[in-house]
Amino acid sequence: MKKSILLLAILASYCPALLLATDCVPLPPGAVGWWRGENNTLDSIGANHGTTEGGVTFVPGMVGQAFSFDGTSGSVVVADSSSLDVTTEFTLDAWINPASYQNDPAQGGE
Repeated sequence: MKKSILLLAILASYCPALLLATDCVPLPPGAVGWWRGENNTLDSIGANHGTTEGGVTFVPGMVGQAFSFDGTSGSVVVADSSSLDVTTEFTLDAWINPASYQNDPAQGGE
């Protein structure tokens, strides 16, 4: 079975609001997945549930819980699904809070 690996902070808490926000805005039309990170990897709007691999924990997020990746082996893996097929453009929305920044040019740093 082919798998799609979703890295980074996978839409941990969809809430593009102020830092101390307590309410989220509605999901945009056409959203196909929402992995909130509420102590699990369930897709809150579909059937594309994931599993954690490597160093993934759950921590307090902007709204509710969030994924915390260890930076080396942590990922959330979601099985391949036709609802996740990208045929044209797509948008990925995520809150990302890096614990450190890369300075090595070989890894995208300056």
